[in-house]
Amino acid sequence: MRHIVKGDEPKALRDWKRENRETTHVLTYDNCPKKNEIRLALLIEQGFLCAYTMRAIPTPRDAHIEHVRPRWKYREFSIEYANMVACCPGDGIHLDYGAKLKDRADVNDEVFVSPLHGSCERRFVYRIDGRVYPADNADVAAKNTIRMLDLNHRDLVDSRIQQLERFGLYGPRLRRTKAVRWASARQARRAAERALEHDHDGRLTAFCIAVRQVAERYACAEEAKARRLTSPNR
Repeated sequence: MRHIVKGDEPKALRDWKRENRETTHVLTYDNCPKKNEIRLALLIEQGFLCAYTMRAIPTPRDAHIEHVRPRWKYREFSIEYANMVACCPGDGIHLDYGAKLKDRADVNDEVFVSPLHGSCERRFVYRIDGRVYPADNADVAAKNTIRMLDLNHRDLVDSRIQQLERFGLYGPRLRRTKAVRWASARQARRAAERALEHDHDGRLTAFCIAVRQVAERYACAEEAKARRLTSPNR
């Protein structure tokens, strides 16, 4: 999960709120005509990655507006930009993981790690096998988040593995083959940096935090191996 730093609400939403400030009954999410503008602002803010899964979101129509605190219970937050993130899939499409699985669950800091939490990136560990685990086995909220969003769904695991392989970071299924070109420690360090760079369209690498974590551990292991091989005591 990548930490999302919220910016100011888009001008279109701010103007709509101002125009209807005297008719507060109109100010509900269902009545809001600015959803397209909100969705685009969220995607730009998130580098066109799903807030929960870090899957790439190609276009605004491939995402929906997710309320971290559900609208059915927290009506006062229904049009608050600070409570909104963009997630896949698009409206009307079903997935067996992510935001659609979370659906209407009432979440708080005790049971759920939000991408809006500054600590979220440190609370999950991504492995070279494509799976994700709590960084601390006692972190109940991290465990529950993985379960609630099914972050180890087979499709997500396979997609993470494919992304790692694009960077030359090969997991168990290719560990014994000599037909692939493995990344050097230097290349892995560069991969960790590149994963967090926006391209010219403002997009981030899919599963960027997973790539960064695996690449950094990979580089450390390769550097340690090199030190052992060059040790005068060897």
